[in-house]
Amino acid sequence: MAEMIMVIGPSGSGKTSSAIPNEMLEIKGLDPKNTLMVSFTGKALPKKHYLTLADTKEEKYKDRTPNRIVVPAGDCSLNGKPVAKSVWIIAAMQSYISKGTFKNVVLDDFQYLSVMHLLDQSHNKGYDKFVDNGKMVYDILKYLSDLPSDILAFVLAHDETEKENYVEKRSMKLGGKMVKNSLGNPEGLCNTVLYTESETEKLEESVQVKKYFITQSDGTTTAKSLPGMFPYRIPNDLGLVEKAFREYMD
Repeated sequence: MAEMIMVIGPSGSGKTSSAIPNEMLEIKGLDPKNTLMVSFTGKALPKKHYLTLADTKEEKYKDRTPNRIVVPAGDCSLNGKPVAKSVWIIAAMQSYISKGTFKNVVLDDFQYLSVMHLLDQSHNKGYDKFVDNGKMVYDILKYLSDLPSDILAFVLAHDETEKENYVEKRSMKLGGKMVKNSLGNPEGLCNTVLYTESETEKLEESVQVKKYFITQSDGTTTAKSLPGMFPYRIPNDLGLVEKAFREYMD
């Protein structure tokens, strides 16, 4: 059974960059050679690290192994037959994982799976679309948790703030409250939930922004981590998170 780690925070807070090696930012990141990246938006990533199957058909990349899946917008099909988006995503991940030596799987901008599905179903006025949406999210998270135990699955998503007992609390963003009513908070399906945090330092001629992960809840988030694994705040570097997990589980 794989360990699933969720990383939650607003756009621009360092979620995607925490997975990509970057000497300038002093981010170790995850080794691209054994990391499968699943993108729900198709936003640009450095091709020296992540290539789609289409990229590897180019002459200069022909010897590289594809390690990035871009989830298509709109309807999906397999073998010429229409299928639910979750079915297509799981089949794509399984195809890559069965042929490769991946130790990490990263789902980037995961919230768009739920949000875009809800927009695609906007013509449907029934409640079933919310149940179907919740099931789609659950099916993918269940697939990740059922992967072999040597794989770490990272789920990166935006956050949203809701009031709970008169206290504002951050949690993973999905396609609305009715989706969460059918699914519950996805964070309950894993042991580790990290939240992004930024700290600004004013310099003489510029501003430096330092980015971190919060590992435990102060009552305003769903953050949590295994006992003794992390201090309260750590650098936003999934390479360090992976190292800590593998040492902890050894």
